[in-house]
Amino acid sequence: MKQRTELVSSAATNTEVILHVPVYGKVGIALEDKSVRFKEGDTVEVYSKKLVPQAIDWYPPGF
Repeated sequence: MKQRTELVSSAATNTEVILHVPVYGKVGIALEDKSVRFKEGDTVEVYSKKLVPQAIDWYPPGF
């Protein structure tokens, strides 16, 4: 996580609110649900959805 220009491994609750991140900027975790609290040792799994256009390798007559 970055706080200002220093690299930190942890941050206290309510120490930083990030409103905008540059395209290539790096950020910690931002959640809509402000009631979520992490404890030491918690594991966070992050996934990214990617839309891939469907492709076919055959073209039936009439389509």
